[in-house]
Amino acid sequence: MTLYERIGGAEALDAAVDLFYEKVLADTELAPFFAGTNMRRMRAMQRGFLSMALGGPVLYSGRDLFDAHAGLREVGLREHHCDKVGSLLLDTLQELQVPEDLLQPVRELVKASKQDILRETNDSETEAVIDDDEAGATREQLLRAAELLLERGKSDASIRAFFRNASKLKLFTMLAEVVAHASGSPPMFCESDLTEQHADMVGEGLDVALYEHSMAIVRQCLRDGGVRANLVARCGVVGSALRDAVLGGQAGSSAGGLSVTEHVVETLEEYLQVTKKAAGLTLFRGHADAHTWRLTPTLSRIIGSHSKLNIGRLGGWSQLESHILERFQRHAEPYLKSKPVTTVDWLVLGQHHGLPTRLLDWTENPLVALYFALLEDTGTEAGVWMMEPRYVHSMDLDLDSLGSIQVYFPKALDERIVSQKGCFTIQPLPNGCDKFLPLEEDHALIDEGLRSLSRIVIPNDGALKARLMADVNRLGVDGNFIYPGLDGLSRQITTDLLGDIVRM
Repeated sequence: MTLYERIGGAEALDAAVDLFYEKVLADTELAPFFAGTNMRRMRAMQRGFLSMALGGPVLYSGRDLFDAHAGLREVGLREHHCDKVGSLLLDTLQELQVPEDLLQPVRELVKASKQDILRETNDSETEAVIDDDEAGATREQLLRAAELLLERGKSDASIRAFFRNASKLKLFTMLAEVVAHASGSPPMFCESDLTEQHADMVGEGLDVALYEHSMAIVRQCLRDGGVRANLVARCGVVGSALRDAVLGGQAGSSAGGLSVTEHVVETLEEYLQVTKKAAGLTLFRGHADAHTWRLTPTLSRIIGSHSKLNIGRLGGWSQLESHILERFQRHAEPYLKSKPVTTVDWLVLGQHHGLPTRLLDWTENPLVALYFALLEDTGTEAGVWMMEPRYVHSMDLDLDSLGSIQVYFPKALDERIVSQKGCFTIQPLPNGCDKFLPLEEDHALIDEGLRSLSRIVIPNDGALKARLMADVNRLGVDGNFIYPGLDGLSRQITTDLLGDIVRM
């Protein structure tokens, strides 16, 4: 049993921290150092400090104490102040009847912390912020990542304004806290703090798109700084989870609505554990790029920012869809053995042959989705979307009256649809020429139509992806399975060759 468990765990630590800060703030010599301090945040940091000292579930050793206390040293923080704080901490633990043999680790950490707070600057030190074989993020790596983030943030015209008051130290602290949380330590921030801290940025235009763009830069800076791919992926998950808090709720669903959750997996066992079916039907979709590729149908993707096609000339999305489908129907008949009866089946047929439609492909087989996520290594994190629909249709749908996302299981029009256990989501078209939102961002749409929506992230590690693909192939999901015939044989030979190259 750890010392942390012997003193009573998190509940005992909370009591100790509350009593400790009552003593500190009552001390006339120490209280001025805490003027204007966010005490909720300070208490969270102290809980992490004590938890680590007593062997609790915390990997974070705290942000660099010398840099963090620079401002306090400038206004008079000296050795006797540190001694007094340490003495009050030990008095608090004794008052809560913590046994004497449990206090020694705290004494040692108090002594070491004082030395670090008051030490002379030594730029050659590489004290670990995270010291864990699986995480592998050092202070040196995070300082490098912070330096890159400051440089790239200030040079990117779209987000430059949000970095005007940034410093290397502030960004290092932010990255260290995110990395610590991603590594399993309790968060040192709360949602209300994040909302308050970013309120000015939101007022100046920080929105979902700019936040996601910033997080992409953060992930790349962590990677370029030397942080391992698995930890970078987990930091991305933390960033996604914090988005609504940072933006003050503007990106999220309404109260009680559906929220998108994320997971990071590094083995097939972890993947299969996450993708275990819930009570009802679960569907999957693989993306080679987890973050840039959105849940948008091909119909919306043909209208790029520089496209010459102007849907306004046709009257809107509905008219565009009708125009495309009518042309397909008019010219496709000579090639058909059997003619689709319903409009939805015409869309399915067109989608299968590359026609831009409002349909999005999904599969019941999680291994099929993983195969597609790993098929092309784009040099980014790969991803698999997982959802549980509320409604399923296998008959014709009234496309004009759709009010939410729907799942449609087509007739067996093609052997590939059968082998891939394929189905489609169908969503209402935007009114007129309104923006076509990605499914994961359209909370009004998904709250009614889905029970859950999750994204599984695979780290940007070529060797890891190759191992996962080999595991998927060994379970029978390969090019021959996905694409019956010569096309599948050719694809599988290519996949095998790339896997051999990775292993060489």
